[in-house]
Amino acid sequence: MISPTLLLSLLGCPYIFGGPDLSNVKKGGQAPVETGISTPTGATPTADTGTPIPTAVTGLLTPTAATGATARTGQPAHTGLTSPSGDTGTLPLGDPPVIEELSLGYRYDGIVILVTVSDVDADVEGGVVQVADGKSLTTFAIPDEVMSWDPKTGEVRVKYRPDDFCDGVDRAVRISVVDAVGNVSGDAPISIDIFGVGKLVETGTYTTPVGLIEVPAIFCGEATDDYDSDAVDFRIPSPGPYELTLGWELEADLDLWLYDEYYSINQSVSFDLTPPERIDENLAASITYQFEVSWYDGVTTDWSVLIEGP
Repeated sequence: MISPTLLLSLLGCPYIFGGPDLSNVKKGGQAPVETGISTPTGATPTADTGTPIPTAVTGLLTPTAATGATARTGQPAHTGLTSPSGDTGTLPLGDPPVIEELSLGYRYDGIVILVTVSDVDADVEGGVVQVADGKSLTTFAIPDEVMSWDPKTGEVRVKYRPDDFCDGVDRAVRISVVDAVGNVSGDAPISIDIFGVGKLVETGTYTTPVGLIEVPAIFCGEATDDYDSDAVDFRIPSPGPYELTLGWELEADLDLWLYDEYYSINQSVSFDLTPPERIDENLAASITYQFEVSWYDGVTTDWSVLIEGP
């Protein structure tokens, strides 16, 4: 009779003495992928090989290349907006104003510039008129800092007085208009040409000889409260009708006189403290004339005389 021990040794007992079959395991590797689990098509597995990355979800917003904002499908585009300019932000809304016409006139206290503006979206009011003379930029708010503003005709007037006004001005300036939302018109040039000799200085003599002038011409001085009189000798470039206008800055009563070589030919006397005063006279080119500004009442103040002619 075969003993139980011998029988077991002949038949073998995997449940007791057998170990796991390691023939399919690579040293240093991972266990084989469990069958029955598939990786989604087009997805890249993460470090956890059993977890797939989901495919792109349809219907999400797609970033635009230009601004980084999301493009919403199915929504209408906004009308009336301007395109972004580089990375400087969004441009102002609407249309820029257009300068249709420029003209200028001269006053005893500055230069009047008339600008006619075409404004299709009616937003010039609240903007500014800019005057650039190559040295500085002067702005005038519409309507608070302009002489006049007519939204129906598009006409706006500004009074521009450069720092060297009394010295005479002979140069071009550039005008532009900025509307209330920041749209800027193109630059429009206009030439300013006015004769001047600077502010007259008291020298102890009665008159300041200037000689031949060009028109328009501007003369500046100061009237003091001691019955001061300032006089200028001048000659005109051509015969014809001329206008002399006296203006001053502070509360005072000044008078303007005009003489030829022998006597007074005209006089403009103020009966209040409000400028200006004017003299209109036909003048001859062969005569030296003299105008005189005399103080009558009030405080010390600067004055200016504008001479205009043909």
